[in-house]
Order: sequence, then structure tokens, then C-alpha cells
Amino acid sequence: MRDSSLSATMNLQAEVVSPILKAEDIKELQKVVRAVRRCGAKVDKSCGIHIHLGADAFTPKAIANLTKMVNKQEDLIYAALKVKENRRTSYARPVSQTFLNRIESRQPANMADLNNRPTHYHNSRYHGLNLHNVWFRGTIEFRLFNSTLHAGKIKAYIQFCLALGSKAIESRRAFSARSEFNPATAKYDFRVFLLHLGMIGDEFKTARLHLLANFEGQSAWKHTRRQVG
Repeated sequence: MRDSSLSATMNLQAEVVSPILKAEDIKELQKVVRAVRRCGAKVDKSCGIHIHLGADAFTPKAIANLTKMVNKQEDLIYAALKVKENRRTSYARPVSQTFLNRIESRQPANMADLNNRPTHYHNSRYHGLNLHNVWFRGTIEFRLFNSTLHAGKIKAYIQFCLALGSKAIESRRAFSARSEFNPATAKYDFRVFLLHLGMIGDEFKTARLHLLANFEGQSAWKHTRRQVG
């Protein structure tokens, strides 16, 4: 589909929009990504990846949990995904603290208690975690990802979103107080977060590799091991 918001230096400004997919369709999506790349497609800083999860399985409590979880680890998530500053301040802004304070002060009992903004281009859609789409398209949208034509990275991004969503649905409660971001231990901290989301074992080995790639240091331990002389 044509997209005029993309860089004018491209011969054809367009985005690839998939139909509704299930987890078992990820391999087919990866084939599409590789085919687009072989055709000569390019991405630049004007591009991004938007991943939608169907909102049908999300209760108001689950949406509140997801908001709190993302807010708590937001600095770590943005660093792991290397969200560019121009996107962080425009199309992928952090969690709205006004909205967060509202759901903290009163647990939402129904969808009407949440941020109902049904018009398409309402400003509330421009967050890394976009809940505006719950009412507009029936989806929860993640706008966090820099664009890529690397099929393995795209699979990792989808698995990350699915893991976040599943954890929010399954959790009895979530906490929103921001975790302190420490660059020296960020790789370890994010690995622990991924494991907490259930991204454990060989099934998610490649996803963990891609999601931890932007951090330096060790993921297996928090502090540098002392050398024994």
C-alpha cells in the first residue's frame, strides 16, 4: 500500500500490510519478507514496523496490566529495540502518564473506563503501545520497532509482542513503578525480563539473540565475575 509519510528519496513509497495471521503463519510471513528484499526493497529511518495483536482476548484488567508492564520496563525496552529519537518523540511515544495515573487510581471495570478515542487520526495513537486501536480496529498495536527486512528480527519482534500480551492476560496484577535503567547491566536485566515473559528454551533462542543484540556486556550474570589468580 502506498504511504506518503515515508522518505521521498524512494522510487516507490509503500508499506507491506499483512492479513490477519496466527503464530503458525510466521514462517510464511518470513518468506514474504525475504521475497520483498529480493525484489530490491529498502528501508530507512522514516520506516517502522507496526505489530497488531487481536484485542478480543484482552479484558480491561489485561489492558491495564499491559500498560503497567510496558511502563515499568519502558527504558529497557526502548534501549533494547534502539528506538530512534525522532520516533520516540513523534510516532512511538512512551506510555501516557495521564492514562497510567487514571488506571492506577481506579481499576477499569469495563472498556468505557479506558481511553476510548474512536477517530482514526486522534493524537493518542502515536505511542509505542497504542491502545487507541482497541476501539478503531479491535487491536492492540505496538509501534516500537525500527524497520528491517531481516526475517529473523521480525519474527523476534512478533514473539516479543505475543509474550507481552500473554503475560498481561495471564497475570493477576502488574506493577508500573519504573525499573532503574543501568546500561552496565541492561543486557542481563533484559534477558531476565524476556525469561519472565516466558521466552525460555530453544523455541525463543533466536528471538533472545536478536532482542539482546543492541546491548553490550553479559546476559548470563549481572555483575562482572571476579577473576581468580
